Order: sequence, then structure tokens, then C-alpha cells
Amino acid sequence: MKTKLILLLLIISVINLNQTKAQNTMVPHIQLKGESNIKILPDLGIFYIQISATAKTETECNERLNKLNDELMKRLKTEGFTAEQIKLTNYSISAEWDYSDGKSKKTGYKSYQDFRIEFKLDKKRILSVYNKLSENKSENVSINFGTDCSDELKKKTKNNLIVLAIKDATQKAQLIAETTGNKLGNMEFIRYGIVSNEQNYPMHMESKVAFAPMVDSNEERAENFSINEIEFTEEIEMSFMIVK
Repeated sequence: MKTKLILLLLIISVINLNQTKAQNTMVPHIQLKGESNIKILPDLGIFYIQISATAKTETECNERLNKLNDELMKRLKTEGFTAEQIKLTNYSISAEWDYSDGKSKKTGYKSYQDFRIEFKLDKKRILSVYNKLSENKSENVSINFGTDCSDELKKKTKNNLIVLAIKDATQKAQLIAETTGNKLGNMEFIRYGIVSNEQNYPMHMESKVAFAPMVDSNEERAENFSINEIEFTEEIEMSFMIVK
């Protein structure tokens, strides 16, 4: 029994000794985050168009909507848009009811179609296309405008952000080491994917807001039309050893 107790005490002593040695030989290090952000102009323009129709019967309602659809497609193709650029994003038809006098009475049908038209951003083209699509505009056609960044631009921006975040972390670590009278040693680890946030809120607004009231000159309208920058951010966590 005494032999086992002595052996246990020896094991505990060895463990404590190894822990003390490890603590004494531990190299100080700096762990911190590198941050970066970039604001860029979007390279894609987007028209959001909705057409609607109402009629007494479902068949007549669909016929009117199809007629509006054909007219819209003709105009869009005349403006140079391809079938691949014109995306149907929603279609719906529903009955309309009158609930006055405490009774429900079907009054007809209303149908909608929503389209998303994406194209390379060009201010002059936006104004030109908007004017053409707005000709003889009725309450059955709604035109909104937005912007976005292409996948290629997003990838390029993200790569730049990673480089800038690494430089930011390294510069901070260098400053801390020098200020405390030390030198920056080797990098211990780097962790990516802490946050990748693109504050990308496409400009999507009613045409009466995005564009000035109709006048004769495109140049005058252009003064009231703006495209907003989009901000992208990245963070990278890094750790460096500190040496005397």
C-alpha cells in the first residue's frame, strides 16, 4: 500500500514539474483581428417591372395580362434585352371580393406578373430605357430600379478585402510588439471566416423617386439620378509570437 502511495506521489510530482517547465518556456504571443472595408460602385442595373390586369372573368383577366406581357416583351427586345436577361419572378391571379353590406360578392379577377431585367450598368442606357418603357405608362405597369454587384466584382472585392485585413492585423501586431519593446515573431495561426459581411442593399425604389419628373432633356433628368456605393467588409483573426 505504501509503495502504491509513493508511486502516486512521484507521478503527481512529475506532472507538476512538467507543467511548471511548460509555463516557464511559454512564448508570449499576440492574438488580434484584422479588419477591412471597401465601398464600390455596383456594375449591374436592374429593372423590376410589374404588370397587372383586372377583368370580370378569369379567362378575360389572363387574356389582358398576356396582351400586356406581349407588349412589354416587344419593347424590351427593341431596347436590346435578350430572353436570358428577362426573368419572370412571379405570377399570380386571384378573385376579388366586395364585402360591403356584410355580404361577400365576387367582383372579378386580378392578375400580376413580375419581371427582373438585369444588365450592365450604364447611366445613359438606364435613362433611355426608362423613358421608352414609361411611354404611355398606365397604372397597369409599375417600373422600379435597383443596382447590384456581379459575381465577378464581388469575388475581386472579397480577395482585396482579405489582403487588406491581413495587412491590417500584421501592422497592428507589429505596432504592439515594438511599443512593448519586443519584436514580432512567426505567425502561429490564422483564422478566416469570422465575418464576411456585404452591406449590399440594392437600390430598389419607385420610379418617381429614382427619376425626376418627365422633362424634354435626358441631361436634366440625369442631374436627379444617382447610383449609391455598396460597402463590403471582412475580418481575419491572426496570432503572432513575440520575441525579445
